[in-house]
Amino acid sequence: MISLVETWTKPTDSLEIEGFKVIHRRDCNDTRKPLGQITYLKNDLKCENITERCEYSGKDHIEYCSIKIHDICIVSVYNSPNSSFDVLKRHINEVISISKRFCEDIIVVGDFNINLKIKTNHKFIEYMESFGLTLINKLNKSSTNAKTQIDYCFTNVKDLKSDYFESLTSFHKPIWIRKHKVLTKFHFDETEDNRTNIPFNIDEIITDDQSDTMEVDEKFVFECHETVDKNEQIDLDMSFHLGDLKVNDPSDMMDIEEKSSSENHEIIDSNSRKILDQFLLVLDLNNTTDTDQISSQAQ
Repeated sequence: MISLVETWTKPTDSLEIEGFKVIHRRDCNDTRKPLGQITYLKNDLKCENITERCEYSGKDHIEYCSIKIHDICIVSVYNSPNSSFDVLKRHINEVISISKRFCEDIIVVGDFNINLKIKTNHKFIEYMESFGLTLINKLNKSSTNAKTQIDYCFTNVKDLKSDYFESLTSFHKPIWIRKHKVLTKFHFDETEDNRTNIPFNIDEIITDDQSDTMEVDEKFVFECHETVDKNEQIDLDMSFHLGDLKVNDPSDMMDIEEKSSSENHEIIDSNSRKILDQFLLVLDLNNTTDTDQISSQAQ
């Protein structure tokens, strides 16, 4: 899933991306303004649109949409820097309350325009915690070229990781979210050879296909051991993208724990750059007036 906010798009813009379908879109009417949303989903995935809303009145400007994919509601938010905190809280309460009717697991992500590098703004973190949602981005990390942290992710889903990567096309650093579990132990018969295959099935996987956006621990890595004692721990690093791992035999139950991969957070492959670059190219921003307007607004 790819979610973009403050897109500045018009209805006439053709924004198709190969391999993805548009499941939510909101555009400017006549002139390009700092508003708009578009959400893409891989063609082979199914979803349900839960709710969406846009308030654009006076200084208050807030947009959101909630999309259900499998058993998770993903809420994408854009909040104008001019919006009041009370108006933002009202909308957040509304979208979370509606989403919870459909899903227990919720992800709220977007451009909130509340700089978490300012300690007094941590009241927003406390407000989100009142819904049982935790900030999963590290504090004091810049999400924009202005060194502010105004883009981040809250969730109650366990084992989710989120961070930023560098973009050559946006003032904001895109946020990536993935599910990261590490297989650290398994039990086996002491008489078996250590090269015996360990049976398991991935019965169900929910993914935003990070293989198309990032190369972060994407391959299984097995530590090599010449001899294996029954009391010896074998470490394996296995990354799944919003996936659930199920094991055939309960006696082979695997203990799951997190392992830091912060050194890989900034890695991005060529496919993600193509997706970001393609989005801007298809906007047809050759018109000088539109380009100057966007540049001025961004500043």
